[in-house]
Amino acid sequence: MLRFLEDKLRILFFIFPLFIALLYTRTTEAQSGLQGIIHGISAEQVPGEVAYKVQVYFSALDNSFAPIKDLTIANLTLKEDGTDVTIDLLEPVGNSAISLVLVMDTSRSMSYTIGDARKAAAAFIERLGQNDQSAVLTFSHEVNLISSFSSNHSVVSEAVKQITHEQLKQGSCMYDATYEALEMTASGTPGRRGVIVFTDGKDEIIAGGAQCSIHTLDDVINFAQSEKTPVYVIGMGENINENEIKRLASTTGGTALISRDAAELDATFTKLYEQLNNEYILTYQSTRAYGPHSITLGFDYRNQKDQETYSFTLPMLPAMISFKSPAEGDSFGGKMPLIVRVQNEGPGIAGIEFASNGVVIGKDVTEPYEFEWDTTTTYPGETLLEAIALGKDGAELARSELKVTILEPTPTPEPTETPEPIPTSENTLTVTDETAIIPTEIPEELTPIQRLIKNEKFPLYAGIAAALLILLIIIIVLTVRNNKKNHSEEPEDFKLNKSSNDDVTMDEIIMPQSMRPVALLTILTSDDRNSIGQQFSITKLPTILGRSAEDADILFTAKDQAVSRRHAKIEKQGHELVITDLQSKYGTFVNDLQIGSAPQVLKNGDVIRLGSRATLRFEKLADAGESDETMDGIDISGLNNEDTRAAF
Repeated sequence: MLRFLEDKLRILFFIFPLFIALLYTRTTEAQSGLQGIIHGISAEQVPGEVAYKVQVYFSALDNSFAPIKDLTIANLTLKEDGTDVTIDLLEPVGNSAISLVLVMDTSRSMSYTIGDARKAAAAFIERLGQNDQSAVLTFSHEVNLISSFSSNHSVVSEAVKQITHEQLKQGSCMYDATYEALEMTASGTPGRRGVIVFTDGKDEIIAGGAQCSIHTLDDVINFAQSEKTPVYVIGMGENINENEIKRLASTTGGTALISRDAAELDATFTKLYEQLNNEYILTYQSTRAYGPHSITLGFDYRNQKDQETYSFTLPMLPAMISFKSPAEGDSFGGKMPLIVRVQNEGPGIAGIEFASNGVVIGKDVTEPYEFEWDTTTTYPGETLLEAIALGKDGAELARSELKVTILEPTPTPEPTETPEPIPTSENTLTVTDETAIIPTEIPEELTPIQRLIKNEKFPLYAGIAAALLILLIIIIVLTVRNNKKNHSEEPEDFKLNKSSNDDVTMDEIIMPQSMRPVALLTILTSDDRNSIGQQFSITKLPTILGRSAEDADILFTAKDQAVSRRHAKIEKQGHELVITDLQSKYGTFVNDLQIGSAPQVLKNGDVIRLGSRATLRFEKLADAGESDETMDGIDISGLNNEDTRAAF
């Protein structure tokens, strides 16, 4: 029995140091002081290649969450789908602009700390760069927009400072507020973006009660991941759900900063500001197919290691087409084979059209796409040769072009006829002495006219020609008479206010007003790229702008999510055109100044912004209060009535 216990103690004595060593190793790794965070990934096609330029936005933080600012490529390793890839470039974000939405908790539990929170948040906004944009939402039992996106940091900061104790309500709908903030960034300016959530509690109606929000935490995380928007969370106090806050931040590419005391908030916001301004951009080239992929970024800095894995999607590349034959600058004549290569990951290609100087010369609907071009049907000289890939719906998918030179065709010599010898005296037929010598007669050659006259059908041909000539003369006479009659009638489109003997001036020609446009709107920016540059003439007043197909006169597409269904109205007041906001969700702005419910007079060149993204330029074409105009200043008194009518 004693021997048995002795053996067990020996085993325990041997295992215990190993357990301590293992625990120490794991603790050291967990507290290594290095944390890598991938905030987002963007991918775009390398021009002219079937490859992607991929950019990874990330941060490296020490154990106090302060950014590490001196990373190099030597400190990093990168794998794409488990395969090592080369990092082409590593650089700090520097002055790269960012769009941020600050989501502030104004529930009743904030009564004692709202002042410190307001001060820290306002100072954070005022420190943003001149190209950065920010917006502010507050939440309690409902979500409120305090300030829409603006690069005027003083205006946004002042809006934060106006949050008062009277606005504090029961309830904390944090998930709904964060979801709405993500919607704002999705419809805002493309590029770097993020959502900052400040809260001292949980998502609940009352303390310890049911959830306040309609959306769940998973809804928020999934939406943030789909939009590649990191969520940064600043939690304060003892009532926060620290696990949920950290999950929301870590799964979206953000960070979670915990402040136990309101006095620490200014330092916490400063730490977040430092993180945002010391991110890195890593660039590499990917030749993977479009679709879902993942990268693993490894960190090795001063003997401290970490790695971060991030999933992303490579977008579908557009179709690409290029000439295999001929080559740019080639010169040729006769028949030339046109051959193209096509690379396509998207919708199927129905065929390739070949064109010379804009004129279609041929088409091929099967691979390999080629066409034999007979250049003798084209004018010699420099020629623009094009190949156009068409989809099944006839839409153009891709185009390639090059310049070639078509040579003059080589003339083919005409065969010459050898004339028959003319018989001479030496060629006379010689017979016996008893026969006479008869010379060969050469028949006289007739001209074409002589042959026609001698033709027995000549009288018939002559009669037909005479009849056609008479018919042509009759048609010409009738046409001339009809033209004179038409010129003698005064057009209905213009009414001349004159007596039969009065001289006529251009003052008396009244131009009807009818449907003359009074203004022109040109779309400058929009989430629907196909709408950019589109122009709308305002011919009726009032004119409604919005996304409602039933109510809007100027209709925006569903891609412009920040534009309300009935967003704004343009109408006439006196001799001016004015714009009025129709209680839109994200507001109406003229030259970046938000208008209220009162009408705002529009001036030529004004820029109208609907919500955070859609902008239009206003151009005044005519005074809204003008009556019918006359064309003054041109005196045509020297013309008689027939001259006047002929002129119009």
